[in-house]
Amino acid sequence: MVEDCVFCKIVKGELPSRKVYEDDSVIGILDINPFSRGHVLVIPKRHVVWFHEMDEELTKRVFVAANRICQKMKRAYKVKYIDLFARGMRVPHVHIFLIPTIENEENVFDKFINLISYVQENLRPRFSDKEMDEIAEKLRRA
Repeated sequence: MVEDCVFCKIVKGELPSRKVYEDDSVIGILDINPFSRGHVLVIPKRHVVWFHEMDEELTKRVFVAANRICQKMKRAYKVKYIDLFARGMRVPHVHIFLIPTIENEENVFDKFINLISYVQENLRPRFSDKEMDEIAEKLRRA
């Protein structure tokens, strides 16, 4: 635990939250600035800043919890799909965003992702085929 970490304070019960899930390693809370109804943050109880710094066991526990929360979302609402991404920026403690897209509800996150997709699909490729092959090979060998 880190003294000045907002999520560590929530885990310890020092700050209020709206928990929707808890086990021995992970909590799931409603985001206070949600992109959609039911937007949940999945947070490991142990303080880790970046997703790629979690060990395999904690990663497994976080993603099992995320899946369980997604199943709850699907039972609670008419969910078309659920976006998932990992953060550690504004609050330097890993948190997985689960953002459900619910039938007949506007979701600002979907609009943002659609804009990113448009930009990605309409920019010239940044790397040649040869470079892409080299990148793939380097990652395979790492």
